Amino acid sequence: PGLEKKLEGGETKHGSLSEHAETYQIETFARMIALSRELLANDNLGAIQAAVLTAANAAARLERDLVFGVLTTNAALSDGKALFHDDHGNFYESGTGSPAGPRAAMDVDGLNLARRKMRLQKDSSGGYLLSIPRYIVCPVALESDAEALIGSLTYQPTSGEMTTPKWVKGLQVIADPRLDEVSDLDWYLLSETSVAPVIRLVFLNGARGPTVESEWDFSRDVMLHKVRMDIAACAVGYAGAVKLG
Repeated sequence: PGLEKKLEGGETKHGSLSEHAETYQIETFARMIALSRELLANDNLGAIQAAVLTAANAAARLERDLVFGVLTTNAALSDGKALFHDDHGNFYESGTGSPAGPRAAMDVDGLNLARRKMRLQKDSSGGYLLSIPRYIVCPVALESDAEALIGSLTYQPTSGEMTTPKWVKGLQVIADPRLDEVSDLDWYLLSETSVAPVIRLVFLNGARGPTVESEWDFSRDVMLHKVRMDIAACAVGYAGAVKLG
C-alpha cells in the first residue's frame, strides 16, 4: 500500500495487501534414443555419445519455445483479458481503420510510445510502478534495426538530428525467429524483471536442466537413453511489457 501522511501524535493507519494468482501446469517433455550394441562397437569417433549430450541444447530450445510462446499466444490472464490488451494499457496496434494510426516503427519515437505506456502502469493500490525499460524483444527481421538504434550516437526525428537518449542505449536486444513465424513486424518492450516481471519459467523441484537416464536392454543388446524435462512457462503480469504492431 502507498504511504500516507501521519499527523503529529496521530496513529499510523493500517494498509492492506492484495494479490492475484496466475495458474500454470508443469508438463513433461521427453525423448528416447535406442542404440544397438553393434552401433556402439563401430562408433570410433564418439559421435553417438556426443549426440546424446546435445540434450542440453534441446532443453534450451524448449525453454525458448515456451517463453516466446507466451508472447505470441497472448492468452488470457486471471482477469479474463489477454496479456496484451487495450484494457491493460500495454498494446498498440496499427493498421487500416485502427484509431492507433501508423505502425510503431523501430525507432526512438516508437520506443518513446512503448515507454510511455509502460511508465503509466499502476499497482493494485493505485501507485505508479516506475518500471524501467530494459529489453527490446523483436523478430530477427528487426534485429539489425534494433541494434543500430541502440548503437547510434544520434537519430533524426522530424524536428532534426538529436542525440540518442541514454535509456535507449542501455536497452538489450533479444531477437528470435519464433517471433518471425507469427509476425516480422510486431515487437515488444519489456521492463527490468525485478520491478515488473512478465514471464516466469518454472521447473519441477527446481531441476533447471534435463534429466538423462540410461538403461541396458539385455534381451536385445540395446542401450536406451531417455531425456526428460518437467517445465512450464506462464505470464505472471502485464505491467512490465508493451506490444507494438
